[in-house]
Amino acid sequence: MFTTSAAGPVRLGDADPLRPADYRRLFAVLDDVIEAGDIHVFRRTLLVSLARHFAWTSATIRPASAEKPSLPPVSAARGADGAIAVRIDAGTAGAEYLVVAFEEGAARNLERAILNKLARQLAPLLQRHLTHSRHGANHASLTKREVQIADLVAGGLSNGEIARELHVSVDTVKKHLTHIFAKTGCVSRTQLALFRSGGREGKGNVT
Repeated sequence: MFTTSAAGPVRLGDADPLRPADYRRLFAVLDDVIEAGDIHVFRRTLLVSLARHFAWTSATIRPASAEKPSLPPVSAARGADGAIAVRIDAGTAGAEYLVVAFEEGAARNLERAILNKLARQLAPLLQRHLTHSRHGANHASLTKREVQIADLVAGGLSNGEIARELHVSVDTVKKHLTHIFAKTGCVSRTQLALFRSGGREGKGNVT
């Protein structure tokens, strides 16, 4: 088994360093966070659960985009302050770092292995929460006309067909689409269609 450090791959040993008790605690953390209702509850519950099951009271969560000179630029590594940071990769939705500080001088192969496994299991949960959070914000920012056009795009209509449907010009449709893409972060009509089909419950939240 390998993990990643600033110096490159580090061998943790041929055998899995986690013991059955470690897996039980890891699964307990996942059980705690899996029912979180939103991204804020997810983060808060994760930190409380790590303190409860692993006694990691110094754990913090930081956005991957933030300036963090004390954090390593790799997936998991020991920082100068004795911290281990693992990147929870939520794909196109973003990423966050889970950082746990430990006393200096101790070999932390076990903790590093636990955090790496935990990050992989947390990734789809983080992706779901970040995506839902972004959808909620974007639905709230779309105007009524933009919602209409986005839904027609999701229905497979061309710009010309949308213009005829709404009795506007094609240029007007294009201008609205430019605003819609900017607000939703979508880069194609297909992505916009997926965006709308995955969040129609929020279509009433318009400005």
